[in-house]
Amino acid sequence: MRNLILVCLSLPLAVGAQDALPKAETILDHYIEVTGGVAAYQKRHSVIEKGTMEMVGRGVKGSITNYMAAPDKAYSVIDLEGVGQMEEGSDGKVAWERSALQGPRVKDEKERAQAFEEAIFNAPIKWREIYTRVETKGSETVNGEDCWKILAMPKSGNAETLFFSKKTGLELKRSAVQATQMGDIPAEAFLSDYRENGGVLEPATVRQKFAGQEMVIHVEETTINPEIPPGRFDLPDEIQQLLKKAAPAKTGANAAPVPSGGGKLTIYMDGARMATETYSFLASGGRYTWTGSGEAHMGPMEMQIELYKVVTDEKYHPIEAELKTKMGQITREMKTTFADGKARNETASPKGPQIKEDTVSPDAVIMAFPLPVFPLNVLARRISFDTQDPQEFHAYLLGQREIPVTAKYIGKEKVEFANKTVELRHVAGSVEVQEGQPLEVNLWEDDNRQIVKLEAPSHHIEVYQEGYEPKPPPQTQPPPPSQTAPEPK
Repeated sequence: MRNLILVCLSLPLAVGAQDALPKAETILDHYIEVTGGVAAYQKRHSVIEKGTMEMVGRGVKGSITNYMAAPDKAYSVIDLEGVGQMEEGSDGKVAWERSALQGPRVKDEKERAQAFEEAIFNAPIKWREIYTRVETKGSETVNGEDCWKILAMPKSGNAETLFFSKKTGLELKRSAVQATQMGDIPAEAFLSDYRENGGVLEPATVRQKFAGQEMVIHVEETTINPEIPPGRFDLPDEIQQLLKKAAPAKTGANAAPVPSGGGKLTIYMDGARMATETYSFLASGGRYTWTGSGEAHMGPMEMQIELYKVVTDEKYHPIEAELKTKMGQITREMKTTFADGKARNETASPKGPQIKEDTVSPDAVIMAFPLPVFPLNVLARRISFDTQDPQEFHAYLLGQREIPVTAKYIGKEKVEFANKTVELRHVAGSVEVQEGQPLEVNLWEDDNRQIVKLEAPSHHIEVYQEGYEPKPPPQTQPPPPSQTAPEPK
C-alpha cells in the first residue's frame, strides 16, 4: 500500500511551456528548481508524514504514517477501520510487509526492486541514478491543463509515463504498471494540492486509480528532519525468521546476490564517441533477462540497435535471444531459441523467415558482433574471483558460430576516472571473434558485477559506464621557442 503515496511523491518533475518539445533531461532538472532547488533538498535528511486514506465508494477509511530517512530507509503503517493494521518497510537490502489479514511477507524480484526505488530519499535530485533513459513524447491534457508527457525507464521495473504542467512546472499525473503480490497492475496517480515542506514543494493529495478501484491519500502533517524513533527501520522478528528459512545455501565464496538494475554505456574509438547503449537487467521467476538498445556511428554508416534481449536461467544457460538492428537501409531481425545443445535462429527476410541451426554449449555467453557491448555483463557475472588461473568459457555469436573465451581475474585495483577514483575488480580476457585472431580485452567491474570500464587496445576502443567519465588525454607541451642568435646588423 505504501507504493500509492511513495511512487507519487518520489519523483515529481516539471518545465516551463515552450513551443518545441523540450528535452526530458531539461524537464527533470527544471522540476528541481521550481520545487525548491538542490540546496533545499540536500538540507532534508529525514521525514515523517501523517495523513488519511480512503477507498472511494467502498466505505473504507484509515490513517497512514510514513517514515523516511537518507539514503534509502522507509517504513509505513496504515490503520484501516474494521480491517486492521498493515506495515511495509525497506532498508536497502530487504523489502517486506506485514498485515493482520495476510501475516508477514518478504518481497522479491520486481516488487523488491520497486520498493528499493521508491525508498530513495531526495529522489528528485537523484533522477539520473534512478532512470536509464528519459524521453519527451509530446503533450497531453490532464484535468484541463496542458502537460508535457515524458517516458522514463527505471534501472529496474516497468516504464513510467510522467505528465508535467506547462504552466506551473508541477507534476500532475503519472502512470505505470505496479508490481504487486497479485501480479502487474496498471495504475494512474493524480497529484495536487502542492505544499511547501522544509523549502520543498510536494503534493499533499494523491488520487490513484487501479484495477477498477480508486484511493485518495491526503497528507495532513509533514515534519522535516525529525528524530526517527530508534529501531524504526529494523526488520520485525517475523520477517527475520522468514529470511532465515529462505536463505539459499552458497555455492562458494563468489555466491553473490543478483539485484535487478541496468545502466548506460558510452563507447569511444580513438578517443571519439562512437556509440551509446542503454540496458536493463531483471531477475524474475528463475530467469535473468538483459534488455537494451543503442546507436552507433561507424564511419559513414549509422547503426540503430532497436532491441537486443538475452534470457538465461539462474545458471546462465541461455533460453532465448532477440536482436533487431538497422544499418543504413539494411534491417536485421532475428529470434533465437536454445534447447538440446542447439541454437535455432529465425531471421526475417523479404521471402519469409530463414532458419539456421548451430551447435551451442549449454552455458554459452550470447553475444552480437560488433555491437552491442553490454551483453558482456553476463560474462562479468560468471567469472570466479577465487582464482587467478585462466578460466575457459564459450561464447555464441548470434546467428554465426561458437567461439572460445578465456578470462583471468587480475585482482582489485584503484581506477582513476575524470570525476573520481574507485576500487574495481580487473579481469583480462581474450575472445577469438575472427578465427586465428584473438581479441584482447580488459574489463573492470564493480561489486554488483556490472562492467564499469572496458578496453580493447588493439582496436583503440574504450567503454565507460554512465557516471564514470574517461580521463582527458594528457596535454602536450608546445616546443620551446627558438634560441637561435639574432642576425648581425
